[in-house]
Amino acid sequence: MPSRQLARPVPPADGRDSHDRGTSPSKAGLSWKSFNSTRELLRDTSLWTDPQSWKTLQTSVGPTPILKVLLENIRSAVVIAMVSVALSIGLGIASGASPVAGLRTAIWGGMICGCFGSSPFNVIGPAGALTGMLSTYSAQWGEDILPWIAIFSGIICFAVVSLGLQRYCLLMPKSVFEGFTLAVALMIGLKQINYAFGLTGLEQHENFLENVWESLKNLDKAQWGCMVLFFPETLALFLLPTFLPKVPWMIAIPLCTILCGYLADGVAGWDLPTLKTEFGA
Repeated sequence: MPSRQLARPVPPADGRDSHDRGTSPSKAGLSWKSFNSTRELLRDTSLWTDPQSWKTLQTSVGPTPILKVLLENIRSAVVIAMVSVALSIGLGIASGASPVAGLRTAIWGGMICGCFGSSPFNVIGPAGALTGMLSTYSAQWGEDILPWIAIFSGIICFAVVSLGLQRYCLLMPKSVFEGFTLAVALMIGLKQINYAFGLTGLEQHENFLENVWESLKNLDKAQWGCMVLFFPETLALFLLPTFLPKVPWMIAIPLCTILCGYLADGVAGWDLPTLKTEFGA
């Protein structure tokens, strides 16, 4: 949840104003400073003995009434939450897990990052950069491997930040970051082939390129019900934010998709795969 005022913010170790936040606790930007500030906040006996202390929050601008903090953050919180619902479900499926697993990760990740985040400019939500890698591991060892990857990734990140080694990540050339971003974009884009053409029941391979080739070989099984919805919505996602940027299209378009899913369930001849048909009620 984005917030302009968080309890007792601690400046990041690398001197910047904010951190990039992801879905899992491993990207929460934990540090001994933020951990200690949270621990000191819990040990403050005045919070438990003084009734007046419950009416204010210690924020980056000093003690602030709780109601004011809520009113200043409720709009952005609702927007991020609504976007995260659709995004977490999609990334959960793209990682080789279930929609429920994606929702649980978004909820717990947001709660943990909110407790230990050390920046007053956090935007906490699902991130899709590693879905291609996670789907490979899931296909090889099953989706039960994903929580263990998250736990050990969090331990490694915690150790790196505690030792102050994160500043050395900036020594990598820009080409590395741009190449990584491009590779992630290609992987996420090519993984949409099955959803765009309604291809289901295909053989899953450990290698990503083999899965892409499997999808291309079965394009003759494409379903018009998926294509008539996927391609117009994709085009709308590219064009509408450019011409009408004030409208939250990332919320409006998924809501339209949900409505189409309900309509397709009652329209004869519209074979549209939904979460209900693929994963059960």
